[in-house]
Amino acid sequence: MSGRNLAIIVVALRPRSGVTLLARAFADYFILSHENPLIFDTDDVERRLSRHFPQRANVVDLDRIRGQMTLFDTLAAPVAEKRVVDVTHRALNRFFGLMAEIDYLAEARLQGIEPAIFYIADRDRESFELGLDLRDRFDCPFVLVENAYLGEPNTQARRTQAYAALVGHPLRMRMPPLDSLVADVISRTDLSFGAFMRDEVRNLSLAYLSRPTIRAWIMQVFREIHRTIQALSAMPLAPRAAVATRAG
Repeated sequence: MSGRNLAIIVVALRPRSGVTLLARAFADYFILSHENPLIFDTDDVERRLSRHFPQRANVVDLDRIRGQMTLFDTLAAPVAEKRVVDVTHRALNRFFGLMAEIDYLAEARLQGIEPAIFYIADRDRESFELGLDLRDRFDCPFVLVENAYLGEPNTQARRTQAYAALVGHPLRMRMPPLDSLVADVISRTDLSFGAFMRDEVRNLSLAYLSRPTIRAWIMQVFREIHRTIQALSAMPLAPRAAVATRAG
């Protein structure tokens, strides 16, 4: 797959907001595109993303120096692979604190890597305020993700300056609606999106669901990922010389 050497950082304020699902979709999208993405799971408790990619995913504990070094050294390594990071809500503050402290963005760009934050907004005020803070705090592409499964923002959220600032944000993507029956099947660790799209999945019992329903949902997510990556690829990059000057 052509395009920039992206580091996809998926995050949300609340648990069960779709972070692991979206990170998993990115990873499977890259794999289906004949790439070998570097996959990181920052939840060393539940390890939900790594269960879907047991041979590929790296579980890191950001409360430990070794975990911090493993993650950020690899995220800035001068290799061709794209990177996908599932930032659990428990590690959110630690992750972005370290990201700012070590000036990861400058180091990554020196190596030709473009980090991008994919932020899933929830329904409440605090979620939009955190999203605005991340967008304004880090000088990298910020994609506002609308997860239709979570519903519409509540009245309190819509009255905030953060909501007003983000509602017109140009980089956006949408995760399509997901009913409970489809969600149950998609959450299974033995279901690979890529394998399903290649029609290689034979061991799922889908008596109560049609394969076309699952296929349609995956296709919508993959189209949104493709469209968003194309938009990111069209954005101008800071010259490496300028990045080096700022970093120094």
